[in-house]
Amino acid sequence: MGTMMALRAHARGGPEQLAYEQAPAPSAGPGEALVAVHAAAITFAELTWDLEWTTRDGKDRTPVIPSHEMSGTVAGLGDGVAGLAVGDEVIGLVDFDRDGAAAEYVVVPAASLAAKPQSLSHVAAATLPLAALTAWQALADHAGLQPGEQVLVQGGAGGVGMFAVQLAAILSGHVTATGRSAYAGLVRDLGAERFISAEAGPPARPRAGSMSSSTRSAVRCLTARTACCVRAAGWSPWARPRTRSWRAGTRSTLCSSSSSRTPASSPSWRSWPAREGCER
Repeated sequence: MGTMMALRAHARGGPEQLAYEQAPAPSAGPGEALVAVHAAAITFAELTWDLEWTTRDGKDRTPVIPSHEMSGTVAGLGDGVAGLAVGDEVIGLVDFDRDGAAAEYVVVPAASLAAKPQSLSHVAAATLPLAALTAWQALADHAGLQPGEQVLVQGGAGGVGMFAVQLAAILSGHVTATGRSAYAGLVRDLGAERFISAEAGPPARPRAGSMSSSTRSAVRCLTARTACCVRAAGWSPWARPRTRSWRAGTRSTLCSSSSSRTPASSPSWRSWPAREGCER
């Protein structure tokens, strides 16, 4: 087995634990692809997640390689892989209980890879997997967005919110987004038909799980059709949102900020049933 250069941590902690050093080069097993990494992205709270440091059954696996979003070129294929060829440009999300992509090479299940968009650089493409998949899961898998429905995206200029706005528009939803006034033009350019400033009259003493006045205003602006609300504005996944002011039928999906309590093996989301409505 050869070696490669990688960013590794030999003990739990923050960036101060990371060292750029030689590490064993991985090889692709059955159903896997070896990818030469061109760019890797790291989630801001990644080093605080237990699964970053252990196997799924809780065993320590240090030293670890972080950064689980990546863009690169297929350099080798394991047995049984179809639909990929050496030289293909790909993006992917690496499971958090295995070494990440802050290295020259990473091994990924072939099923976890997708073609890199040709219009994007590797650096830009590496930012896609986690945030874009989270937004897709919220809209398509959990909310079941249908063409023509009204969509409210809280935090439309955030990491997940930007993708939620674009994907909702692509799925033929009518998008209303909230956010800071400075980002109004950006969010509209991404596909929002309406923008409501989150700086317009926030509650004097906000409570965990309560909606701001801007959110209530946005909800009232939606038409009588069934609406989907995607919350991508840093809500705690452990505080149940209040839903009494929503119309019957509103489907709410929470895309939380990542935390040490969030399962790191999948994008962070949680759905709550509306008291007066129904939810998938």
